[in-house]
Amino acid sequence: MKDLLNSIKDNHLVMIGGRPAVGKTTLSLQIIVELAKYSKCLVCSLEMGAKQIESKVISICKEQNIGYNTIKNNIVIDDCYNLTIQKLKEDCLKNKYDYVIIDYLQLLSANNKLKDRNKELSNIVKDLKQTCEELGLSIIINSMAHRDCIYRPNKEILLKDFRIDSINLFDNIIIINESDTDLKKIELYNKKRQKTELNYIWNKDKLLIVSVDISSYCIIRERMGMFVDGGIYVMNLLYSLHYYNIAACTLNWFYEPIADNKIKSFCICASAFQGNLK
Repeated sequence: MKDLLNSIKDNHLVMIGGRPAVGKTTLSLQIIVELAKYSKCLVCSLEMGAKQIESKVISICKEQNIGYNTIKNNIVIDDCYNLTIQKLKEDCLKNKYDYVIIDYLQLLSANNKLKDRNKELSNIVKDLKQTCEELGLSIIINSMAHRDCIYRPNKEILLKDFRIDSINLFDNIIIINESDTDLKKIELYNKKRQKTELNYIWNKDKLLIVSVDISSYCIIRERMGMFVDGGIYVMNLLYSLHYYNIAACTLNWFYEPIADNKIKSFCICASAFQGNLK
């Protein structure tokens, strides 16, 4: 994190790039949580709602052992979905922000509409760089890489995959490459496009599996009891997670017997492990 924070200087325009669902929003919010300790920050979310972003910020604060109440007055979350550079300038000029996050570039509206979206994005980047210099603030913007990278043997993302003619205007570029492990490969490009590779520990989303032992239901009148009891348990579990500001989504499991037995064996192993801990 220190290397990433050091890459963001005054009046800098920084891009965090990658394919969908690799953690661009999470990384940008982790950065802004650190910056909000001593600076006034604006988060412009064009994809997620303000409540979702706030929940993410709260979770990040807990992971990084930062009191949310100590920084919440320095973070303003705006989920306006029709954001333009002109609106952004007016807001920053009025509220004197030090840092701005935009999630993400491809959803920004240009001041002047063009038929060629790539040229339009290049003009947006030019306007953002001008905004940084005029208002003396730093902007971190998330950007989506084109799918060309997924057809490469190593799926490595190249700068050309962002298809932005004015990409040289970014002072620093942070690229998150896909990984199947908690260790993310992050590439940091400086203004001269010299590359530094960073290994970054990423906390993956957690999976909770709730199962019912059908041997506990013996008579015909209890044939639906497993579904009722399991549902009540899951409902209370969700309430508990919500109380601690942890977002959760429930999924039902309806699969063939072979797959069903595999998930059951996993649950049995987990139960046995918990028993050994006791």
